[in-house]
Amino acid sequence: MSSSFSRRALLKGAALGGLATTGALSGCSSGPPPGTATWSMWSSSPEEQRVWTDFGHYVERRMHIRSASTLTPSDGYPTKLDLRLVSGTASMVTALNGWLIPTYASRGAHRPLDDLIAADPDFDLDDFYPAIRSISSFAGRTYAIGFDVAPTVLYYNKTLLERNGVDPPSP
Repeated sequence: MSSSFSRRALLKGAALGGLATTGALSGCSSGPPPGTATWSMWSSSPEEQRVWTDFGHYVERRMHIRSASTLTPSDGYPTKLDLRLVSGTASMVTALNGWLIPTYASRGAHRPLDDLIAADPDFDLDDFYPAIRSISSFAGRTYAIGFDVAPTVLYYNKTLLERNGVDPPSP
């Protein structure tokens, strides 16, 4: 197997592993040695840490390259991602909540993946749920490969709102 490394290979390997997630590729100007698969994800529990450690081992075994992760607690992840993007030290693959894709894509902070997807005859976007593909796209271009859909839900106490003269949220 070739020891060369490309973003396309990482995308393909991660997608085959079923864990490449709602992430998008971005350049990295410093950090681990060349040829290292770099990726970042939020992780707020020992169980999540183990999942992402196992994913790093999977990348190394599958692709025969070094894997370097940056795991950040969930509540600090968006700030850390912004700082890494501004400083040019973002990972090759970054996890991202789907609702943030338009924000980053419109600023040019992440690159579209359509050319990588088109160049890989084994990669089929139809393997992913339409809702995930929709969330992972912006302006007709694919910026991420989603691995799950987690709906945002708002619960409220209707009686308490009525009692205090507050209108409920609109549907």
